[in-house]
Amino acid sequence: MVTNQELRLLFERAGLSPSQEHLDLVSPVFQGFLEQLEALHSLDLEGEEVQGGFMPQDPEG
Repeated sequence: MVTNQELRLLFERAGLSPSQEHLDLVSPVFQGFLEQLEALHSLDLEGEEVQGGFMPQDPEG
């Protein structure tokens, strides 16, 4: 779990000064990203070719 203080430091390293409201909005999204990243890191992909992909979602469904 990433605290708002740690998230604020990441923003500040990028030269940004987020408000508390912004941190509260970004925190759950960032946490979800970290959970997905941890799941990817836990996969045993030895010998497999790995590639990324972009699949945009239609905002209307």
